[in-house]
Amino acid sequence: MADEKKTEQAEAPPAGPSKVVLIISMIVPGLLAGGASFAGSMMGAAQGAAAAAPAPTSSVQANVPGPTVKLAPFVLSVKDDKGGAHPMKVSIAVELAAGSAEADFDSYEPRVRDATIRLLRNLSYDEASNKETHDGLRDSLLAALKELGVTQAQQIWFVDFVIQ
Repeated sequence: MADEKKTEQAEAPPAGPSKVVLIISMIVPGLLAGGASFAGSMMGAAQGAAAAAPAPTSSVQANVPGPTVKLAPFVLSVKDDKGGAHPMKVSIAVELAAGSAEADFDSYEPRVRDATIRLLRNLSYDEASNKETHDGLRDSLLAALKELGVTQAQQIWFVDFVIQ
């Protein structure tokens, strides 16, 4: 009987985890923490180098848009060659010069709306439905705004242009 107890004890696996598992469970988190620390220091060095890079040139800064003011939609009609009326809805946004305040533009809004309506009402259906004329419309409207005293206007954007 004593021999049987010794064989059972010898065949039974140890009660706790093996030493190899314990060592691995201690080494792996240490390696991961070290790798994360190294990656963080490399990222910090890369950001420091980017901060030390020279400032962008003025040509790049010139492309930075100023505030943009979106006007309420314009709904009007244009006539075709046969005299038929076609409804049109146009929404525009006026991009102001960098450093301009939107509040400075507010007093010009009635003038801008009037100039836009006059320009759009002079269009025929064929002109309004031709996508190639949109650039000319932008240029004409911007010139009209400058004549009205809206000197901070830099660009006109068509947000919606729907015609039936």
